[in-house]
Amino acid sequence: QTRRPVTGDEGLAGEAADAVADFTGKGKVHVLGELWDAAGDVPVRKGDRLTVLRREGLTLVVKPADRKDRTGS
Repeated sequence: QTRRPVTGDEGLAGEAADAVADFTGKGKVHVLGELWDAAGDVPVRKGDRLTVLRREGLTLVVKPADRKDRTGS
């Protein structure tokens, strides 16, 4: 069995993020209790649940979470 990395860039990919404020393009998100700069291709509203795609420097690239990610089912 291969375990998912838990540290470094690979450890953040796939993590849930919550938008701190509305943003289009760049903004701020909470991930694992930390505040990060974020970038994405679609407008985001405060409180939206997002998924981290990757880290680019000190910025997380995010996308809207899949419906199943938001509901936990």
